[in-house]
Amino acid sequence: MKSSLNFTVKHESGATFDMHELGLWVESFHIYAPNAIRKLAPHENGARLKKSKLGIRRVDTTIQVESNSMIDFDQKKHLIYSIFFTDQPFEIVRDLTPGKRIFVLYEGEYDIRNISNADGDFKLELVMIDPYIYGETHDLTLGSSYDTYAIQGLESPWTSRTTFAGSTSQYTLETNEGGKIVLDYNFIAGDVLEIDYRKRKVTLNGASIAVAINMETRWFTLTPGYMALKSSHTTTLSYTERNY
Repeated sequence: MKSSLNFTVKHESGATFDMHELGLWVESFHIYAPNAIRKLAPHENGARLKKSKLGIRRVDTTIQVESNSMIDFDQKKHLIYSIFFTDQPFEIVRDLTPGKRIFVLYEGEYDIRNISNADGDFKLELVMIDPYIYGETHDLTLGSSYDTYAIQGLESPWTSRTTFAGSTSQYTLETNEGGKIVLDYNFIAGDVLEIDYRKRKVTLNGASIAVAINMETRWFTLTPGYMALKSSHTTTLSYTERNY
């Protein structure tokens, strides 16, 4: 029998660890609400909101360990430590929601409590440094005239990729809401242009061309709902759906 709360851990290296396949029973799994941090200023009546942001978000899970012997129990215990003690955030995908994932870290220490000589349980208090639940990745193909796209989830950062079919001295990527990327550069056929909104990074064939960013550029995120976009050259714009 498999726990209905079972999940898989995926490391940055590509290694995956299914709790059920390791003989671990997921007894509980809880994602806390987003941690809203407000900066307030005194006001005549109450206070005025100056700034809002999301802090780290908690995830708690309790896992039971069942083994056949004390030696097997000890081996599982050290395997569990190697799964959850990592220097980089790791991904969790739940069986309940296989199309969604979160990224977490373990901070502090924990111990496995022996129930018997070969069985035990432990509670993990994880933190989501990036407080969003991520879903599908969507690829939008943009052309030289506005097309309207349904943007799923919350406001999202994006990346784009353009392969030039011929020579040109300018590239543009625009929204109907005032967002605009303008690059002045002598592009040639075969050049591959990549833009990363989150990093504000523009590369050509893998090398930075930040110098090409025109002063008219107005960086933009993708807003949920319907949004019209266009590009001077055929471009694939990608974003990963995210929610609270």
